[in-house]
Amino acid sequence: MTTRLLALAILALGVAVVPYSADAQYSPEKGSLGGTIGVPFFITDSDMSTGQSPRLMLKYHFGYVISEKWRFSTRGGYGWIGYDNVPAPFPLQQCCGNPPDLTKGDQLTSIMPFTATMNYTHLLSESWMLFGGLGPGLYRLNIMNDRKTVNDPVTYERFTWWSPGVSLELGGEYFIPANRNVSLEFMSTYNYI
Repeated sequence: MTTRLLALAILALGVAVVPYSADAQYSPEKGSLGGTIGVPFFITDSDMSTGQSPRLMLKYHFGYVISEKWRFSTRGGYGWIGYDNVPAPFPLQQCCGNPPDLTKGDQLTSIMPFTATMNYTHLLSESWMLFGGLGPGLYRLNIMNDRKTVNDPVTYERFTWWSPGVSLELGGEYFIPANRNVSLEFMSTYNYI
């Protein structure tokens, strides 16, 4: 394991272990900060999902409690998906005058989501709270091959764009009994881009 990879692993562990303030979940007009570590997946478009080998998704989180049942949540971050050596949907250009790449082995799709959701919360106990939310999002996708943005084979436009969308969040939050200001959040997010 290289020193650089070890440093990234320690940083990622720090983001997971230092979650945001949970006391705000009970008190209106309070905010919270935190970080999320996850894994992105494409589940619909076969051009994007075939052969995918997901990597990490890192996000920041800011939450604001509006009332006992409602909170506002914003999230933003960066993630990427690599691919196995499966046939590409179209020939991918390579650098330095080499012939086109016919497999997705060197392809990478980076994703930068920015979402704002209204979450409805429900306390199950003093330690557990469930939540679900819906809201708009703005997403940046960049499809690369050999670390260069891929061009559409018909229009020759670069496959990098910003797109609006919708975000759906479902999850649960566990409040640490020893310190009510600390919690761990477990959630799943669906983004329609």
